[in-house]
Amino acid sequence: MASFDARLLEASRKGLCGYAGAVYSRFGTRGTEGAHSVRRTQVLTALGWTEYAENYFPGKPPALRAALGLTGKATAAARDAAAPDRRGYGKKPRRAEKETARTLFAMLDGASANCRKEDTEGVAGKDGGQAGTRQIRVGVFGEYGWLDAKGRPAPWPDSFSYLVSPDGIAEVTALTKRLGLARGCGTAPRMQCVADGEEALEKALRDAFPYAVFTNDFYHACEHAHALCIALGLAPGEADREYRLLKGLLYRIGAESVVRRVRQKHKDALAASEPAAKELAYLQKRIPNMRYGWLRKHGYFIGSGHVEAAARVLVVRRCKQAGMHWRLHNAVRVCAIHAYYRSQPKAA
Repeated sequence: MASFDARLLEASRKGLCGYAGAVYSRFGTRGTEGAHSVRRTQVLTALGWTEYAENYFPGKPPALRAALGLTGKATAAARDAAAPDRRGYGKKPRRAEKETARTLFAMLDGASANCRKEDTEGVAGKDGGQAGTRQIRVGVFGEYGWLDAKGRPAPWPDSFSYLVSPDGIAEVTALTKRLGLARGCGTAPRMQCVADGEEALEKALRDAFPYAVFTNDFYHACEHAHALCIALGLAPGEADREYRLLKGLLYRIGAESVVRRVRQKHKDALAASEPAAKELAYLQKRIPNMRYGWLRKHGYFIGSGHVEAAARVLVVRRCKQAGMHWRLHNAVRVCAIHAYYRSQPKAA
């Protein structure tokens, strides 16, 4: 019951988004004379992302978009719904070599803080026993418009902003959406979301930014590929060689090529090992999020290093020192202060 009002608000918002989409579709598909086709698109409203249908006229912008006052993908009300945090950058980053499309990125992860028994009582740990820590969700937003000499994104140093939250995934989704809206997600030419493969984090990011390119961290994918090689029962030397080959396929192409090779090359071992089948299923399920060759070619991140560093700096270094046991609300407040000051652009 503690989160009932949050779930009710989210359900109401989705219902209103659906109603608004039906209204927009009604007006957007009127006057079909000369229209090439009817297309579905998304617009960011004050209620959230709304999908609707509109007539497509080649070379002519739809009249409904002008009527809604759209700039990029956001309505005027959506742009006014959060305090804007639109940043400008005078100098290119130190590692910058080649320009690319300006991209806003969002990454989510979790970190744990050592807490007192009052806050861990009744909370199950990873091994099923009593937890000694409580999780704090960490998020980071940033922007880049340059790639380094190896084709990797080079974010502007002053582009980072952070969030921390001890709440459930519904509340984290709402907070992430608000920060993304403030950072101009509705008008960004491109957006990417990166997480480590946890389904709850993926759902939060997809709910907040359904139009973004979503990516699972490359190094977590490698961990599962390594566990797959071990679970197949290969000899140590053979397992190492197979892992290096699979890692190369992941990097150059993606998870689809790894899944295809394992099914063809190790069919019998895969059928005899339930752990191996489980690891392969993990990669199979996330094939659309693990197109690392395509991501590198188009100048996107393949790793979640920025949010992992943020979790370490904002939470771990401060809340997991020797002998520390925090009240959860105090730990979150201290982390939030760190996040606030690290989110402020440096004075020129």
